[in-house]
Amino acid sequence: MSDEQAQGAGGIVSEAEAARQLLELRQVIERTGREEGRVELYVFQLESQIARYADQAQVAQQANLESLVKTSQERLALLRPQLASAQGQLAQIRAQKAELTRRRDRLQAQLGTLRGGQPPQMGQQPWPGAQPFQGPVRAPERGADPLWQTWSPASPPWEPLPPQPRRSRRGVWFASLGIALVVCASLLGVARLLLIPFPQITGGQGADTDPSVYSPSGAAPGNADCINDFGQSCYSPEDIQQAFRLNPLYSQGDTGKGQTIVLLGAGNTNNLHTDLQQFDQAWGLPAADLTITLSAGPPAPYTCADGQDDLQQESALDVEWAHAIAPGAKLVLLIGSNNADTGASRDNCYITGLEDAVRYALNHQLGQIISMSYGSSELGDISDTLSDKAGERQYFQVGHTLFQQAANQGITVLAATGDDGVTNPNSQTKVNSVWNRPNISWPASDPNVLAVGGTRLSIDPQSSAYVGEVAWNTDTGATGGGLSTLYTEPIYQKSVPDQRLFSGMRGIPDVAFPAEGFLVYDVSAPDDLSQGNPQWKHWGIVGGTSASTPCWAALIAIANQLRGKPLGLAQPALYRLGGMDMHDITLGTNTFGNVKGYQAQKGYDLVTGWGTPIAKDFLPALVQAANQLQQAEAPPGSSKA
Repeated sequence: MSDEQAQGAGGIVSEAEAARQLLELRQVIERTGREEGRVELYVFQLESQIARYADQAQVAQQANLESLVKTSQERLALLRPQLASAQGQLAQIRAQKAELTRRRDRLQAQLGTLRGGQPPQMGQQPWPGAQPFQGPVRAPERGADPLWQTWSPASPPWEPLPPQPRRSRRGVWFASLGIALVVCASLLGVARLLLIPFPQITGGQGADTDPSVYSPSGAAPGNADCINDFGQSCYSPEDIQQAFRLNPLYSQGDTGKGQTIVLLGAGNTNNLHTDLQQFDQAWGLPAADLTITLSAGPPAPYTCADGQDDLQQESALDVEWAHAIAPGAKLVLLIGSNNADTGASRDNCYITGLEDAVRYALNHQLGQIISMSYGSSELGDISDTLSDKAGERQYFQVGHTLFQQAANQGITVLAATGDDGVTNPNSQTKVNSVWNRPNISWPASDPNVLAVGGTRLSIDPQSSAYVGEVAWNTDTGATGGGLSTLYTEPIYQKSVPDQRLFSGMRGIPDVAFPAEGFLVYDVSAPDDLSQGNPQWKHWGIVGGTSASTPCWAALIAIANQLRGKPLGLAQPALYRLGGMDMHDITLGTNTFGNVKGYQAQKGYDLVTGWGTPIAKDFLPALVQAANQLQQAEAPPGSSKA
């Protein structure tokens, strides 16, 4: 039923009916956004092929190679109609998405009237206990609680914007997908949109596959199950291992063995060992070596605003996927303080002792890699006083000193760039309030921290081979990126050819990795995929840059093993490679919250950095670049072994 049909003589028939329709609209908008991304990728690949064949025809004509000219022209004659058709589909999808968005906004306003209050703002919870639908994806749901909180005087001294998980939030692990999407689309008058055939993308990276080292037991949903049962993709460790060419490394024993990844977290850890064990058994991974360390004592009691244990869910994501990418590495989950000291249990649902946890990890030499899925805006809170701002600057300086100490100790520190695109939340108390100008996240902005952004991945559903990626950007979250207001451009970024990007300031991200579709086992989640298929109890799908970050931490662990010693600060070697052996992400933006963002482009950009790794080639190249830099910096007469 459309929103127009729901109206009677006196308006919408009931609040419950309006809420149901709003949920259905959100379902279709999310599905439409995914189709838009897929068709965008297809259009880009067609444009690239046409450009290549056009250049080939021109060169062949100059060389009087008539047969090659003919072949090129034949290919162009086939591709150009396909491009025109795909561009038409893309225009249709965008038009229908715009119409759906207008319907959603009207319905939200009508629902607000029924409830006797103000119409909900875009992205807020439309009714108590419900969350905006994102498929069964824990993508950042912007309503229940801000992604990253901001500093307030009630917080511990000078901790700006108490860092909340850059959480690939569960939002709704599975929300009413018992209603078939095609039925929803039909009710909303957009059935034709969802029936547009998506052209098969062939060739390129998609043809590259390697023998899998690990084998699923069948106890967890696979990509085909998610597509069939839920109408969207989801990724197992084997999918990601195949897509990013990790299997050749595993087959020669390069699994991160001998390395330790320290994952900063907060909150309860009651189920993590057993959750990780179930995760490993389902995917045929070796048993994990996980140590949980409480650096600030037992967690303070808390109740997260969305009614779920977001802190434990974040920790489950981090440990499971760090282990999935580097199955031979040891894991230390370092639980920092979550005590906001405000007397409100809801205020304790974030980490309040981030710098203290980093200091603890350094002083106790817990590991060679530190991964942080937490952060906050460099701009702090919109209510900050001049005194607050001065305190925040001091806080950032202390953090900078800690991260410099980590680099000096040969420790690689990583942080997520955030899930609000080019902006960030600006208030601890106002839901969905974001800065109206570009700003980036700390600690990802620190030059001594490897900043990790997010992408949307497409793989071959049969072979898991890589097909392509675009910048991660949905109605509910987008990859963070932009320019720092705290730190000037580091030396390693001065090697980027397009210096106009930086304006003399530190730019993030440095790298990227998929930020949606990750399967996670978590018994603390009240909603899971079993609502759509009973056999998938406790399995959910997550997304966000805090999924991307532990994966990159695991990649660094494998690089450390390859090198025989830690990389430490990885950016000088990374930028020396200049994107070699990486997927260059050239589609998408991080525009978000009505704040215009940056455009992905060829080479480095402020949306996905250098891109994502082709691991079997990239990690050895990164090690070689690090060794070359070390040799170049060695003093005369010293050993360069």
